[in-house]
Amino acid sequence: MSGFLARATLAGSMLGALLASLPLSSAVAGPDDREADYDIPAESLDGALTRFAEQSGAQIFYSPSLVGGKTAAPLKGRMSRSQALARLLRGTGLTAVSVNAGTYLLQAAPRSRKRAPPATASGRPAPAPARETPIDLHGVQVTGTRIPRVSLETATPVTLITREQIEASGFTTLFELLRHQPGMTGHHAVQASSEPLSEALTSLLSIAVAHSASLHGLGPRGTLYLVDGRRTANYALVSSDLGGLTDLGGIPLSMVERVEILRGGASAIYGADAVAGVVNIILKQHYRGGEVSVQAGISGRGDAGFRRLSASAGFAVGRSDLSVSVDAFSQTHLAGTSRDWHTQDRRADGLPDRTIPLGYFSYLSVPFDITPYPPCVAAGDETDPACRLDRESYRSLAPGADGRTLHAHWRFPVSGETEGYLDIRSADARMRLNTAPMTLAGPLVPPDDPNYDPFIGASHAFYDIGSISSRSRTTLFDGTLGFTTPLGGWSLDAYASHHSSRVTNTIHGVVNQSILAETFQHPPHYHVNGRPNDPALLHALSPSLRIAGKSTVNSVSIHVDGPVASRSSGDVRAAFGIEAQRDRLDYTPDPYFSDPSLPFPIAPIDPDGSSRRMAAYAEFAVPLPGRLTAEAAWRLDRASPYGSSTSPRLGLTWKPHDRLLIRGSIGNAFRAPSLYETEGAPANPHLGHPDPARVPNEPPFAPCRNPTGPICTLPVVSERNPDLKPERALARNLGLVWEPNDDFNIAVDYFNVVRRDEIAIADPVAHPGRFPETYVRDEDGLLSRARIVFSNLGRSDVRGLHFDANWRRHTRGYGTFDFRLSGHRVRQALVTSPDGETVDRAGHLSPASSAFASLEWSKGDWSTTASVRHFSGYRVHAAGRPCPDANADAGKCRNPSINVLALGTTYSGFDRWTVSGHVNNLADRQPANYELERAGYNASFDDPVGRYYLLKFAYRF
Repeated sequence: MSGFLARATLAGSMLGALLASLPLSSAVAGPDDREADYDIPAESLDGALTRFAEQSGAQIFYSPSLVGGKTAAPLKGRMSRSQALARLLRGTGLTAVSVNAGTYLLQAAPRSRKRAPPATASGRPAPAPARETPIDLHGVQVTGTRIPRVSLETATPVTLITREQIEASGFTTLFELLRHQPGMTGHHAVQASSEPLSEALTSLLSIAVAHSASLHGLGPRGTLYLVDGRRTANYALVSSDLGGLTDLGGIPLSMVERVEILRGGASAIYGADAVAGVVNIILKQHYRGGEVSVQAGISGRGDAGFRRLSASAGFAVGRSDLSVSVDAFSQTHLAGTSRDWHTQDRRADGLPDRTIPLGYFSYLSVPFDITPYPPCVAAGDETDPACRLDRESYRSLAPGADGRTLHAHWRFPVSGETEGYLDIRSADARMRLNTAPMTLAGPLVPPDDPNYDPFIGASHAFYDIGSISSRSRTTLFDGTLGFTTPLGGWSLDAYASHHSSRVTNTIHGVVNQSILAETFQHPPHYHVNGRPNDPALLHALSPSLRIAGKSTVNSVSIHVDGPVASRSSGDVRAAFGIEAQRDRLDYTPDPYFSDPSLPFPIAPIDPDGSSRRMAAYAEFAVPLPGRLTAEAAWRLDRASPYGSSTSPRLGLTWKPHDRLLIRGSIGNAFRAPSLYETEGAPANPHLGHPDPARVPNEPPFAPCRNPTGPICTLPVVSERNPDLKPERALARNLGLVWEPNDDFNIAVDYFNVVRRDEIAIADPVAHPGRFPETYVRDEDGLLSRARIVFSNLGRSDVRGLHFDANWRRHTRGYGTFDFRLSGHRVRQALVTSPDGETVDRAGHLSPASSAFASLEWSKGDWSTTASVRHFSGYRVHAAGRPCPDANADAGKCRNPSINVLALGTTYSGFDRWTVSGHVNNLADRQPANYELERAGYNASFDDPVGRYYLLKFAYRF
């Protein structure tokens, strides 16, 4: 850590020298809310704001369409900036937020739900009292740029999910909110916990039990998550399929103020991992008063219960501002057996029965014929659990979960105009998942079994040991201490932060195969034929397994932004910064998983893996003649042990008309290998099927240590690869934003992300001879073994369109109508697999199109929202592969589209109280999925719960 701090100190000295050489403007010298003399006549709001900026020395950013058609009352006299701005904006429906010292951003004010003022004696409403107090100005995050500006006027599109939209959505978790956004793919905890090795070894080995989501179908490795603009620690246990995950379950939706989604590479701004885009989760920080809310939900079938209690309060403490939020929730476990469609018996869809037959079989017959166990014969029903195991029906549809979270934000004066801030978030969450009993097929028949024979094996489910269950506990801590201060016309922000994620996962129900083998040699034997087994033996066969991990991120950042020069077309603004970061991963798997008696033991992750990163960045926004604005960003990252990497980005916006914006950008992005990939080995996809690697016994493979005629047969191990290099990407976008009037806007953007050197599993068993790095020679120069490793193998080219439209209609007698439409279409997803084959995955195994539409009606104290979420149908087979014969015979080569309706209403007519109710999946749509590898649904898109009712009471004070 001392080396880390030394680098940060050196970086601070470099930044100080840089600041000393910058031409700082004196236009905004003095206090941020200083007084000035104003003389502004009644005129258009646009003109009045221009005069205000000239007379106050402040910078004001806004979209021209936001102020179009609005006027401002005259303003004369001496007053503070905030008072003057409050008077100019009175009655316009706009509000201002302070971005930094002397810089303000205009945005639409949230609609008030307050009751109408009492009537006077004449029957007319009493006039509202004049508001002479300053606007509550607070900091604002703008994702995708370090320079303050209006999001619609950036070269890269940003989707904003406001607090009002979050409330209207009816979702209870951040994961559900994000996975239903067009263009995002959800990665459910059930999916993340289903590793390739789990299918062979345990039916479910819940290594990573986390919820996450990603952009453009590029997976969690390509989407960077920020909380309040800062990186956080990844979930401490890795998913070998999905990589390091950001656990969305650790951020309660009640604490989220808004979410900003940047669709496009942003490594030039944020560094590694921002390949497909950035999701910035902004928590509640600046407010006065408080709120207590209670929320409860239940499915139409009386299960999947949900309860949440949350409270928040903001108040002044002397000259400081303190805001505190707490949240406690509980989600009832939804068992896999609770829905009839959740089964591997697909005969109702005309597809095969993929349940596992149980009983004896002879090694001398191929294929194996199963002779049922005596309990199955007695049952006389081949669907009885004693006869077959419907493994997928046991897998949890939704985990049981409960959690507690505390978030506090304290802003305090330091000296003069310098302010300090302290941000703390602590969370404790527990999650429970179940699946089927462990299944094994092999020499499981003990000597005292009536059917014992050296050539007789058994297909057996360990019902008497019970279902495999995972119980995980995650504790999170995020702490940031920093300060902001004006430097002439510039603003400086510096902070140090610590983020940690600690996870302990305890797994019950896994049968220890070494102990099981011993029972066949010495009594007491384990019996598979229905005879009761000794409880002490069952306990010994299935000890609890424990996996633990801790992920930490320590970082230091220094950032400045402000005007560089003045031009006739406007100020040239810039941002500069340096960052230092240290990541550490401590991972402790249960010794069982490294047992050499397993067909393929798992290589443990280095228990003391760490990496360090230094970065410097610069960004410019340059107004040009002809209503053009150029953007340029450049970032230098130095990550050990991968050397330096640069990420440039160029952007351009053009406003040929006040109501039309054309934008485009192009930039390089990269992703350095994570600690999960450099310090750990991939899960072996052949676990339980110990096939060796085979290559021709001829050059370049010969000479071979163990030749078998013309073939060189090699044992296989799973190992880490110290030669990984960063992934590279090129991200491009071109878009148009049209706002014909104040009540309507539409944005269409084309995107293209090309990734190279993608990290994937190099598998010498599945692809013999293809990957030279997987073959190892011994000291005698003989080819002796093959390795399964992570390697830079893949390439992808994803292209598509994203669409957003908003329309508001005010009526005199019927209230206000707000319509929102958003859509996403992947037109091409070219993927080059490790074997060199290039295919277009668009529309295969996942939807190519998704959309969301909502209509909100507001009148008086009532607000009602109806919405529909759509995912297009998609093919059930991988690209470049034919439809499976079973699907083709049944006419089920394509899954149907998914359309889910929701309805919500809110009433705020009570004094201080708000009551809201939602019905999600209003039509009670049941999943319909024909993929043979699934059990009737896709956890990324389908809703397994069905119709769901939510009720919320909120009290504000």
